[in-house]
Amino acid sequence: MEEKDEPNARGRSLKGKIKTEAKYKGVSPGNLNIKVSYESGCLTVTLGAAQLSGKASQDPYALVYLLSSETGLGLFQKGNNKTRTFRSNLKPDFNTEFKLMVSSSEIILRNLSLVVAIWDQDTDSRDDYMAGIRVGLRDFPLGPPMIGRGFN
Repeated sequence: MEEKDEPNARGRSLKGKIKTEAKYKGVSPGNLNIKVSYESGCLTVTLGAAQLSGKASQDPYALVYLLSSETGLGLFQKGNNKTRTFRSNLKPDFNTEFKLMVSSSEIILRNLSLVVAIWDQDTDSRDDYMAGIRVGLRDFPLGPPMIGRGFN
């Protein structure tokens, strides 16, 4: 795992462009099928189909990483931390599995959270945040898979 700053998130957050729940004013940013499991030092995150709010011209991709509450930096699995980009598609089927190698003691000691962030890829400027979910892992059942929907 590589610990680093995630520049799109930090830049957009500092400018107040990443919406919080209150800024959505009761309108859902969409939903995402997600499955999370932990076994033998490996957190497996599987992203499925999503339905996103936004403009039909948006080009979404998902970024998956762990966030350290002690440093504010992201922990990225090298070579396996984002999906492909879906051109002009608000209903992408990400169909991607991520394997994050992290010990249960590191999850607890560093108070790690799982972050799945959906971004709109832009060619002329910073990518735009579309939606995301952050789940604290400290109390996560380190056992069989949890299946759910994010964003709602």
